[in-house]
Amino acid sequence: MITQKAAQMSKSTPMSKGPMSKGLISKAPMSKVKGLESNQGLESNQGLESKASIAPPPHVFNWKLFKNVANVDAIKNEAMAKSHFTKHAHMNTRLRNDYFRALLKIPTYFDEELYVDFLQNEYNVKMKKGEINNDSLYAFYANKGKKTYPLKAVYFRTYYKIPTEFDEELYNKIYQYSAKKEAFNNELKKHDNVYQFYNEQSLEFPIDHDYLKIY
Repeated sequence: MITQKAAQMSKSTPMSKGPMSKGLISKAPMSKVKGLESNQGLESNQGLESKASIAPPPHVFNWKLFKNVANVDAIKNEAMAKSHFTKHAHMNTRLRNDYFRALLKIPTYFDEELYVDFLQNEYNVKMKKGEINNDSLYAFYANKGKKTYPLKAVYFRTYYKIPTEFDEELYNKIYQYSAKKEAFNNELKKHDNVYQFYNEQSLEFPIDHDYLKIY
């Protein structure tokens, strides 16, 4: 699932893009994401390096969810789940990220580095030195970010590598006058936004000749 993202926003201020994508983090012990200001509710990773060998479970720990995420049949109870978490779910590892993403219902299109760039460029959220841990980033998005700093077109255009000629309103309008109108509307309802829809259904519902004539 790890792929490279586009380095610039379409029709907006360019955003830098690192090696992470589609919510997956490299196996390095620390994220490449710089820390946000403490008043934004995010914690820095400064000082955590010495603790990289242990990963105590969070105070509120859903061990059954963790077992499903880890996909380890040997985990039979909470104590075994906590033991596995402590040994394998170090900060910003794939396993830990997957657990907190599942726990906080983080959408699949949430990309850590891209979202931090998005916060800076679109909402002028100030940064401070240091790195943030992804636990805090997910909690920030779930509790505050998705309402106060919601994802919007400029984010999705970069995430899905949407072509510059794609216009949301025109795309929808064209298919309202086509023979595929009903199928188009039914499929669109199954997606969170039109950019996700176009990314997954562009072969079935492409930008065709009629669209390009108007565009």
